[in-house]
Amino acid sequence: MSIKKQKIYLDTSVISAYYDERQIDRMKLTRESYQKIKFFDLYISEITLNELEQTTDIERKNKFLKFTQGLNILPLTLQAKKLSQIYSQTKIIPVKFQDDIFQIAIAVTNNMNYILSWNFKHMVNLSVRTVINAINVQQGYAQIEILAPPEML
Repeated sequence: MSIKKQKIYLDTSVISAYYDERQIDRMKLTRESYQKIKFFDLYISEITLNELEQTTDIERKNKFLKFTQGLNILPLTLQAKKLSQIYSQTKIIPVKFQDDIFQIAIAVTNNMNYILSWNFKHMVNLSVRTVINAINVQQGYAQIEILAPPEML
């Protein structure tokens, strides 16, 4: 019997924090967490890539894009767009942060076990998790754990 690998979705803030020398503690925690999870199935989305590509500092952008090499890249599908519309109706995440909503919907529709994020305002908080998971159950999707990287240590 084989054990199924856990599937982890990394949002943009995790990749950014991996290199963020302005916040040494967060960078250290991100790197320690990555050492634990790098053997799992790791995913990002086309939304993540688009956000990273908007980085104006060329050196940082190159580091970000190098980090993403070898990761599984998930598209924004019609299924994820439909789920994100349902999330948006709750207003738990303001519509102006549509990319955060898309990232959650992409992770859920692709059966991720976890989303890792440093975004405590729109992702890693109890209110968001509660509403997202209630919708997921109602819509026939599995619940998802939305965690900060140190929670994986």
